[in-house]
Amino acid sequence: MGFSLLHLHPLDRPAVRTLLARALEVPAVSELLEESVEARARGNPLFVLRLARWLVAKGLVERVGGRATLSLRAAEDIAHALPPDLESLVNAEIDQLPQIVREVLRMVSVLGHEFTPELAATVCEGGAIDKQQASEALQHLSRAGLLMTTGGTHPTYRFARLTDREVIYSGLPADQRRALHARVAQVLSERNAATDRLAAHYDAADDHPNAARCCQEVARQAQRRGAYADALRLYRAASRHLGVLEQDRTECEIGEVECLARLASYGEARELALALADRLSDPATRIRALTSAALCASYGGDLEAAGAIVRRAKAEIPSEAPAPLRAGVLFMCASIHNSMGQPLEALEELSEAGQLSGEDMAPIVLGLTAGLLAETGRIEEALPKAKEALALAERHQNRGNLAFSLISLGRALELSGETSEARERYLAARAIYNEMGQPANAANALLHAAQVDLSLGDAKGALDQLEPALEIFRHYQSGQDETAALCSIGRARFVLGEREQAVRDLEEAVRRSETTLEHHAAIAGRAFLAEALWQSDRARAEELLEAALRIGEERQIAAELREARRVAKSLR
Repeated sequence: MGFSLLHLHPLDRPAVRTLLARALEVPAVSELLEESVEARARGNPLFVLRLARWLVAKGLVERVGGRATLSLRAAEDIAHALPPDLESLVNAEIDQLPQIVREVLRMVSVLGHEFTPELAATVCEGGAIDKQQASEALQHLSRAGLLMTTGGTHPTYRFARLTDREVIYSGLPADQRRALHARVAQVLSERNAATDRLAAHYDAADDHPNAARCCQEVARQAQRRGAYADALRLYRAASRHLGVLEQDRTECEIGEVECLARLASYGEARELALALADRLSDPATRIRALTSAALCASYGGDLEAAGAIVRRAKAEIPSEAPAPLRAGVLFMCASIHNSMGQPLEALEELSEAGQLSGEDMAPIVLGLTAGLLAETGRIEEALPKAKEALALAERHQNRGNLAFSLISLGRALELSGETSEARERYLAARAIYNEMGQPANAANALLHAAQVDLSLGDAKGALDQLEPALEIFRHYQSGQDETAALCSIGRARFVLGEREQAVRDLEEAVRRSETTLEHHAAIAGRAFLAEALWQSDRARAEELLEAALRIGEERQIAAELREARRVAKSLR
């Protein structure tokens, strides 16, 4: 009987996407999930299917708006544990290699996904493998398809599949792994390598003094540029090493709180911050912890607790406190007063904070000021401040401040009638937040963009964006954003003729606004609900309209009050 030899080519990107979606039983998958699987599988359908099953079993896939996406900690989990059957596949391939080639492969696995042949040879020398043997082994691995080479004047090697490197690395005995990382750290230190590279190897080598120093330094850098997930991991690593050394971990714990807050883990951050504040004796550090706790309580919707915490922080500021500390507390107070529907109080505190803050804090002070000025109808004052905030954020290259400033400018533009430009700013902010791994903030930017679409009459387009945003807000327990999203969803459904569901959504949004004090639902939401009930329950609709107008005038939120007046005029 004859036979034919078939050469199977790797799946291309669209085919991987289709196979992954089918394996996860979803209509679509996110780019992040697709890229993570494709980078590991390299077009191998068996790897795609097995990785998909493993991700589901580990709970590392979430469904958001009909799409499957990776959870926040999935990447870290993938690097430390892989499915047993996949490990078996990789190990079976490696076992076919000559012994010295296997040893070189294990040694270079500590160097990461990509490395230079010179660094690999130096590390191998510490394992009694000379440079010639190392070079030949690397060429063998390249021919075997386990490594790839890059061209150019300074060629490098990289693992052909991330999965291979992770399996090989995880199979190293702990003592050998630590020794290899220590060797790499020594070589890199002699070459004056960047601190972030040193931090990773000192950490893995359990070189506690150097790891604590480098991890903390790199964590601060990551936090300043808005890479909060990376900063959180590094602060925790530094804290672990300091604990072993029985040294003070306060700065790392404060950094952990601030990063958790930025990543919308409000409950965890608040508990840690309050525990720190009760334990600390240094006034400045204690106030930092208290202001972080207040912010988390505010974002989580517990405004009463936020107000109490921030009053405690203000009361504990020592008279000799440095200006940046006082500016930080005042900014936090302003943020909470804004959340509580007290914009004038917030603007007073921001004015004082602006006089005390340095250039690093100026973009967010100016940005929040611009947003409040726009909300209260002072557009001519808002736009220059929003543009100044954006320019400062761009100059300092802080992505978090840049995204915040884009939203502030977007709000000022939107309320001045420049809706197309406003939408562009919101979507630019969303892209930055997505790159930074901040889905809750990205969803907030998307909420603003959807509200612009709704105001322009694209109710269907707005609803398509609002529904996945709402799921994210619920996942991260972002109370005010969830309330605002519900309000806009109700409005969109009413425009689309889905009156009964619209009334349910708007009723819930108005009810939630009593506790979250969210402006949009409290004022415009009541007006929208009145519009939906006008034909069926005129008396209730009149009550809602009166309440919307009263709350808008009390809080002096010009934008929402204008919307409520528009609805009242159209109905009456």
